[in-house]
Amino acid sequence: MTLRLIAFCMVGLGSMASIIACAGPEVFSRPVYEDPTIVVRLDSPLFRTPLSTVDHPATPFTLSAEDLHTVLQSIRIKREIDLLSYYILRKEATPEPAFTEDELTLLVPHVHAALAKARPGETAVFVLTRLDENGIPRVTSGGVFQLGDQLGVVLANVHTPATSEAKQAKIHEHPLRPLNEPTFVHLVAGPYQTIVRTDQERFSLPEPTPVPVLMVNVSALITKQSRSPEVRPAPTSDVLDSGPASERAPSPAEKLRQLKRWHDEGLITDEEYAKKKQELLDAF
Repeated sequence: MTLRLIAFCMVGLGSMASIIACAGPEVFSRPVYEDPTIVVRLDSPLFRTPLSTVDHPATPFTLSAEDLHTVLQSIRIKREIDLLSYYILRKEATPEPAFTEDELTLLVPHVHAALAKARPGETAVFVLTRLDENGIPRVTSGGVFQLGDQLGVVLANVHTPATSEAKQAKIHEHPLRPLNEPTFVHLVAGPYQTIVRTDQERFSLPEPTPVPVLMVNVSALITKQSRSPEVRPAPTSDVLDSGPASERAPSPAEKLRQLKRWHDEGLITDEEYAKKKQELLDAF
């Protein structure tokens, strides 16, 4: 009887473990601020040990709200453009700010308060929802964390249309995951910024995400900004997609990569791909 009971308990525990595994990663959340426009909280992985304090000792958060504003203000993105604009109208994708000044004014105080309260392994995640001129909810979501003297920034959604309550709820539940994949918005690394894959063990993000992390050397960036109000993009190492400078047209190799991406995603046919590829090669 005892053996049967033990066996039954073991089977039950195994089933529970399977259910938990299927449900996805467990996240522990500590609310920081919430209103109809902004949600900010501290998320951490529930069943994962934080990064070693020997390799990554805890650093007191001393960054001012003004400096955090400068860091987030420096972040640039680049949107992939459609086929008509790229090949017919000859428009090129240019970097643009990830946040508007109004968004920074709303977001920075609460993200700063969250980072000041953060424990090792916690990420200050945020969801910012605003209506566009057509009344469509546009959502920007991501997270910010401290790693030594650097800040890591994850941008999963940037002004993403979320036209249903289900889509908005999905972003609120998983702010570090893009609502739509593949995403057509890419980070652009500027001075003292490096784009790094999120599958590296150096991060303890609350949950997996397909988007990269932008690591920012805060002290160097702040010093640069204090000396010159203008930040010019500069090459960085260990970059996945740093993108071209806004004043430089894409190279033939960059256009070929863009064309192949569209073909792989089924946006153009095999014939269109072969024709446009040959045109680019002939021009080169």
